[in-house]
Amino acid sequence: MVNTKKSIKIALLAMLISWASPLLAHGLQMTTAQVVQRQGNYLFITIHTSVAKLYQQMSYQDKPASMMHLANGSEQQLGQFREALFELFRNNMNMSVAQQPLQSVKIRIATSAELKKLLHSALAEQVLSSQHHEQSHHAERKNYLRVEVDGFIAASHDTPRVLSASFPKELGQVLVSYTKPQIQTLTPSANGSQYIQALWK
Repeated sequence: MVNTKKSIKIALLAMLISWASPLLAHGLQMTTAQVVQRQGNYLFITIHTSVAKLYQQMSYQDKPASMMHLANGSEQQLGQFREALFELFRNNMNMSVAQQPLQSVKIRIATSAELKKLLHSALAEQVLSSQHHEQSHHAERKNYLRVEVDGFIAASHDTPRVLSASFPKELGQVLVSYTKPQIQTLTPSANGSQYIQALWK
């Protein structure tokens, strides 16, 4: 009886989410990637993407029928989803500088427990959006999957150094930003510390 009620609940929510899916195609759901260059030869990339949209685009063995089934599934299913995420970025995100692959590349993804919490939050947000016939963009951003990729630029005398990075097609459109922080150590005087930095026009 309990399993029957659970199945009915999942089916109803799945139908509601399916009805709301057109609302999830807005531009504010675009994937973002922040590329930060530190210490000259270290690159750190932070990717934020809609977990609902990404799951819909992914294909892997024994994938549950819907995100609802995954969120309410077993630990094994969550583990398979997490491993599929690793494989997706490991196999489809290639980065090089001056045609030399990044060294010691590491990929960081949320734990299975964090993924489960993220999935439930994303599902709840979809239901609320469908009930109000609109999206809560600020809330949805909190339900984005965060993926971190970092590595070191190989020693090279080639100039200029140009970064080339490919992203998995499952991410859709990607809005990329690049920064190289200018770091200063401020020594306080009698009047405190003074910070001066030239700004780009």
